[in-house]
Amino acid sequence: MKTHKALRDVSASTVSAFTSRRKSTGSLWTQGPRTLSGCAHNGILNILDRYRELYGSDPDAVISGFHMSRKPHYSQADLELVRQTGEELRRLPVRFCTGHCTGEIPYRILKEGMGGQLSYVHSGEEIRL
Repeated sequence: MKTHKALRDVSASTVSAFTSRRKSTGSLWTQGPRTLSGCAHNGILNILDRYRELYGSDPDAVISGFHMSRKPHYSQADLELVRQTGEELRRLPVRFCTGHCTGEIPYRILKEGMGGQLSYVHSGEEIRL
């Protein structure tokens, strides 16, 4: 498995995938496989690499915190890693939904590069799959 810079390998148990048989009702999501990861401590790129190893393709959607939040500040290396991650995610045919552990600054950087491919989910918000 390719391991991305500053990130650890991912076990099969880290990847949780499911397929919805319900049709989309005008929501962001399409019918097909999705990946759900609470907080991507092992790195979202590593999780997606492992998903492809297990299932042979990319999921249609990923719901995960990206664990990029750094307090009190971000180094230039941190910000560059966020940009590089966003560039790799943007190339994938996947819709992403992320939350608080991604961090506000990384989310803005990712959103700038990924546009409508990336959405933010707040606590208690409903996502229709």
